[in-house]
Amino acid sequence: MDRRQDHVGGGYGPIGNVGLGIVGAIVGGNVLEWLGIYTTGGMVSSIITASLGATLLLWLLGLIKSEA
Repeated sequence: MDRRQDHVGGGYGPIGNVGLGIVGAIVGGNVLEWLGIYTTGGMVSSIITASLGATLLLWLLGLIKSEA
């Protein structure tokens, strides 16, 4: 099997990925604030926060999809 065929149809599409990034940034900011961690608002901290939130969101979506 071709490696490229392993992931065909498994994504969220370009618009879904942008939406996931935006929602992930919001989730990441809320989670860090809930944990008492406040970032300085720089570019690096914003990227880390958004990545953390998007990763958490993808993990939750994976749990929901696996149960459905």
